[in-house]
Amino acid sequence: MRTFYLDPALCDITNLMVKSWIRSEKFWVTVACVFSFAAAALYSFCNTDTHHWAFVLGTVKDAIRGDHFFSEIYIQYGVGQSLLFSGLNYIFPVNYTLLGLVSAVFYVGTLLLLFTGMKRVTGFKNAIFIAAVPFLVHPYSIYPWPDYTAGFFLAAGCWWLVARSRPLAGLFFFVSFLFRN
Repeated sequence: MRTFYLDPALCDITNLMVKSWIRSEKFWVTVACVFSFAAAALYSFCNTDTHHWAFVLGTVKDAIRGDHFFSEIYIQYGVGQSLLFSGLNYIFPVNYTLLGLVSAVFYVGTLLLLFTGMKRVTGFKNAIFIAAVPFLVHPYSIYPWPDYTAGFFLAAGCWWLVARSRPLAGLFFFVSFLFRN
């Protein structure tokens, strides 16, 4: 019978690597994003209601059928969400779960853009604090409202302003307006 022994030097290097990873910014940002997406996915699997979720799904289904915006489809916020899900309908069937997962992806993207943009402007510690505040107040998306998508494109517009690309910033601001006009 062969006995397997770990090399103490290898254990020290592995331990050091794990400790440095936990201390790194990428670890905590990744943990927050994974938690946010997982919680939103679980919420979208288990907690749908006919007011918030069915309203959005009904609007999208009307757009998929070819009804006209504002005359045959009641648009409460903007046409962006209906257009987005109409396009996604060619790839995935549009249902409550897809609404929740797409909202979660955009919310996580907003947190990432907020962190990276603020890190570029104010530094790492302030960026962590600024991105942690909305995460701690509202850790995951709970409804498929277009606010999450509009917030993503608004954050992307601000990120491109910081990167000094005004045409791309303007494009993202316009797309944000489509979701919340």
